[in-house]
Amino acid sequence: MENIAYQLPSRTNVDVALLMQQNQMLQAEIKRLKEELRVSGATIYQQRRTISEQAKNIRELNKKTIRLLEKDKIVLNKDKVTFMQAFGMKCTEKSILTYLEQFLATQPTWDNLNTDNLQRFSMWLRKSAKNKRGELFNDSTVCTYIARLKVVIKYGYQNSNDASTAIKSARPAKKKKIWLRPSDLRKLVEYVPLSDEEAKVKQTALICAITGCRVSDTLEIKQGNIDGNTLHYTPIKTKNQQCYVKLSDEAVGFLKSLISDSPEQDYSDSNVVLKTIFRNLGMTNKVEIGTPNKPELVEFCDAIHFHSFRHSFATIRYRYSDWTEREIADAMGHSSFNQTFESYICDKSTVTTSEKEANQDSLFV
Repeated sequence: MENIAYQLPSRTNVDVALLMQQNQMLQAEIKRLKEELRVSGATIYQQRRTISEQAKNIRELNKKTIRLLEKDKIVLNKDKVTFMQAFGMKCTEKSILTYLEQFLATQPTWDNLNTDNLQRFSMWLRKSAKNKRGELFNDSTVCTYIARLKVVIKYGYQNSNDASTAIKSARPAKKKKIWLRPSDLRKLVEYVPLSDEEAKVKQTALICAITGCRVSDTLEIKQGNIDGNTLHYTPIKTKNQQCYVKLSDEAVGFLKSLISDSPEQDYSDSNVVLKTIFRNLGMTNKVEIGTPNKPELVEFCDAIHFHSFRHSFATIRYRYSDWTEREIADAMGHSSFNQTFESYICDKSTVTTSEKEANQDSLFV
């Protein structure tokens, strides 16, 4: 790809031609504005002010152009290192390089990574590339690869001719998330574990269900974190955002029976055992967890994982409780409810009065 920085004129030949052209553009723009404002019925004062501001903007643009042209030379990173060297410095995902070489049928360089090739590579990666198992990549993996390649290319191009703009880093379509209703969680409360491992998994799952915490925080929540009817703790993942969870009297008592201040406290976060528990509970109905382009129908018990309890906590409070949006966000440890709404509320449909009444449970709502 050409470096257009080298094609910029010097200070000596910017003088007449460029400024005359920009002056003509300014005059044409002023003429257009006058006609536009005349048709709109603007006052003389409004016309003069608008035209004056537009002229000022263009004059400022001229100054910036001259300052840019006064620079002797713009040196880009790509002029100092090869693409392979830049890739080695900026990306640890070596498989991306493998696919890029496979697509180009040669070693990638700054020259053969032109806009057209980057666009085609982006499309090829989404539609044709296959992983080591011979399967097409999921959207999330493709977006990750594209984003990491953009980092390398941006390193090579430090100004406006940034070739990475050719790659569309669209967000992957989100998979559908499952969540448990209060009645589903009651089944877990009543479940009789068939082994010590199942007992530990049940204990961990219920702590997550009652508090909305991440599974990594279950060992951090102690008796001392409960103050009256409020649980407060600092999540491991986001240490700068405290969580405050309102609890009913029933929830306080039940949570205290689940947690211990003993350092020997032993929980389990085995998703395999968790799925077995829900299979034993008979929750084998088919649910859709795929994306619009890639449907995926599985049994409910096979879709459950520990983070499902965090999704369930947020969705239950949103649909069936009288909590404010701020209270839900505070319990989740989010700085704004928008983050909770976009990522954790699994059902955003309107709630009927009968549905809300049918899902009242003092332990989970």
